[in-house]
Amino acid sequence: MCRSPWAEITFRSAWGVTTDADLVAMSAGTHALRGHRAHPLLESLCARDEERRQVERHRSRRVDARLLREQDLVLVMERRLRADLLDSWPAALHRTFIIGEVDRLVRLGPPTVEEHGLPLTEVLARRRRPQDSSAGDDVDDPVRGTAEDFHHMGDRIGRMTRTIVPFVADVMAADTTRRDR
Repeated sequence: MCRSPWAEITFRSAWGVTTDADLVAMSAGTHALRGHRAHPLLESLCARDEERRQVERHRSRRVDARLLREQDLVLVMERRLRADLLDSWPAALHRTFIIGEVDRLVRLGPPTVEEHGLPLTEVLARRRRPQDSSAGDDVDDPVRGTAEDFHHMGDRIGRMTRTIVPFVADVMAADTTRRDR
């Protein structure tokens, strides 16, 4: 109702500015109640009419095995949600990351020569150090919070998205170039 829909909206927006390659970003929750609207305070985060329309159209859905199988990358908002997801679907381990963790891994620098041409999840996994995961990777859920809590969450996810999306586009472009050879 809060974090996941906002991440979906910001990923789509940042992706459209970064590249014209195809990206399917979607929101689903490990404990979502099906069909619920996005939290009304998300509208206060919208800078553009298209973002507002996406918030209005959003309906929650619960993550399931079929949805997970279709994803190249799964981003969750906190360590606890990653653990919950992997308890039910351990096969998603190698493509499931905490959004704050990905933000931190991407900030290590652009894809290296060795990383170019590898699938995105392999690039991220090579940068991952299990001992590095911390509460700082989690994005707090503002669902019962104030408008200020929503703005803090929205700003944080927005900053992460603006860092992650160009990296993903760069890795995907290199992977496509490699496959086209």
